[in-house]
Amino acid sequence: MTGRGLGPDVLGLPLFIGRVRVDRRNNALFPHYDKEGLCGFEVKNKGFTGFASGGIKGLWYSEAKTTDGRLVLVESAIDAMSFDVLFGDQHTRYMSTGGELNPQQPNLLRGAMEKLHPSAEIVLAFDDDEGGEKITKEVEAAAPAGRKLVRLRPEGGKDWNQVLKNRLGLG
Repeated sequence: MTGRGLGPDVLGLPLFIGRVRVDRRNNALFPHYDKEGLCGFEVKNKGFTGFASGGIKGLWYSEAKTTDGRLVLVESAIDAMSFDVLFGDQHTRYMSTGGELNPQQPNLLRGAMEKLHPSAEIVLAFDDDEGGEKITKEVEAAAPAGRKLVRLRPEGGKDWNQVLKNRLGLG
């Protein structure tokens, strides 16, 4: 993942420990969870993105702390880690949808938002493209009433990993 600007220093952060695995093919695996527990893995490698056969998309998430005052929602775990490198603080948690939403994900996201302190900020940091706008609208519709939602688009790239790579000269 160093080619994406995410080295051992990032992967070793307490926020992300246990949130990324590697399989025998050297694919990065990002576990997704639903209300029942582990439900699948997002699979990434150079030039490849997929989802584990037989799995279903839930949500990938970073460590959650009771002191978190901000939830950043993104399309991929790599974007979450990139966002953290760019703008992170110790009171932020991250969740990834693994791309476009399936029918169960709006309820999972709503539940995650309801568990936050009422004053917490929810950042909709989806890709700066048509798909990101579609997910933003779906999440806005699923959000509990009264929640503070902020749409933040990546500047200088389609997604947060591209912004990070550009900043590091890895473009």
